Amino acid sequence: MEDSLFTFNFSAMSKKGIFTVVVFLIALILCDYIFGGFSKMLFYSQKTGKFARLSYIVKSDTSDIIVLGSSHAMRHFIPEIIQDSLHESAFNYGTMGQKLLFNRAVYEIRKRRSKPKMIILDVDADWFFDRHNQQDRMADLFPYYERVGDIIFRDFSRKDRFFGRLKCLSKTVQFNSTIVHVIEYKLKPQDDFRGYGPLFGVVDSLQLQAKLDAETATNNMKLVQPVYDSSLINLFAQFLDDIKDNDIKLFVVFSPDLIKPDYAEKCFDEKVKEICRNKTVPVIDFSNSYNFNNNRLLFNDFGHLNDSGARVFTKILCTVLR
Repeated sequence: MEDSLFTFNFSAMSKKGIFTVVVFLIALILCDYIFGGFSKMLFYSQKTGKFARLSYIVKSDTSDIIVLGSSHAMRHFIPEIIQDSLHESAFNYGTMGQKLLFNRAVYEIRKRRSKPKMIILDVDADWFFDRHNQQDRMADLFPYYERVGDIIFRDFSRKDRFFGRLKCLSKTVQFNSTIVHVIEYKLKPQDDFRGYGPLFGVVDSLQLQAKLDAETATNNMKLVQPVYDSSLINLFAQFLDDIKDNDIKLFVVFSPDLIKPDYAEKCFDEKVKEICRNKTVPVIDFSNSYNFNNNRLLFNDFGHLNDSGARVFTKILCTVLR
């Protein structure tokens, strides 16, 4: 009698527990659907800012000339000047904080819609490091998962691809990293010039001198050869091959630097140049240009040209591209 009573109570508790779990999962899915849908509506209501620009790139742009890269690309290349000089439509795809994996994905997204005639690939010295971090930064493309999910996770490891796709089953996850940007650009709209984002500051002369002194001290230290991620080097080589195989004119560019490249940066530059030589891809190197090195009036900060500097740079670049 006691055994049968225990069995009955255990069975009832088990059913109640399963019912509770099912109700919780349904509520979770419903909340995700509602909040995700609301976030999606807010996301696509943006008219300016990072994601408004990225949405246009992912869904609509068909410019003949595109610029790929990070914030250096975004701040340094002026499409209006490129258009006037080369007589082809141009758009700047540069995206802050992004590296090799992201730019490969954006290129693939654009190519699937239509092929550009020319790509200007602005390369940074950190492109061959920290693949895991580069994968994390691909979250910028999560809002477009339903459209280009296969491209977003293409360069991930099998395990990371599986978990990435699993996460993106949630509508909330697709959009949760964009809410801050939505609010920011709603409150403070950002002017956009075909993807170019101008800066208007000037580097202080005392700060520049302090930086130069620090660089001199660093250069006297023991030089250590950088250790690159070979898988990223291979992906970069594949990237160049794919662009060439699609008969797209390609120029790899090193943007101007306020401070001349240090040993690690020179090593990276030489590695990229070696790969480009093997692929017969032209490289345009402004990193040691006397027009820009130590010329603080052309820089907003130590890493980015200001608008005046970007105009000087883009005009010089166009004379080479012609």
